[in-house]
Amino acid sequence: MNELVKWAYETMELDEYADEKQLKHQYRILCKRYHPDGNNSDINLQSYYRVQQAYQIVSQVIRNRKSYSAVYSGYGVKGTDKNPYFTGKVIGNNPQVHSNYKKMQQRMNENARLKEWEDAARKKKERKKNEDSEKMLKSRKLPSQTEREKLEKVKKHMEAERIAEIISVLLESNT
Repeated sequence: MNELVKWAYETMELDEYADEKQLKHQYRILCKRYHPDGNNSDINLQSYYRVQQAYQIVSQVIRNRKSYSAVYSGYGVKGTDKNPYFTGKVIGNNPQVHSNYKKMQQRMNENARLKEWEDAARKKKERKKNEDSEKMLKSRKLPSQTEREKLEKVKKHMEAERIAEIISVLLESNT
């Protein structure tokens, strides 16, 4: 089991043999726990989104497990989780097993291409985000500079008030 799938099962608080009914039940419980309407904190919102992502991953795994049950159950396949001598070849003459095995191989290839595409898109998005943040930092003043300017304005204003008081005292003394 790869790390992403393991993370999804841990996030959903399920074991790897959970079925669709258990997944939906746990999903409802976690959604109620972390839904933003119930408790509006950033941590709960992040947890809510994590639950959403984990649910999609686990449901996909369960769907794949269901659709390729002949291959996963070990019927007509040399080597599975039960048989560690998996050669990657389907044995026997059952056409349904061969069909399921081909579908599984196609799905694995599609998933690999999709993962490459998602990685490329994620890297492009991160690059764009970094460029945008660098532009924003260059275009705006840092908080410390802004605070110094405000302090200088306050000092100038206080100095002007002090000079105005001195002038008013001098004008009163002359009259």
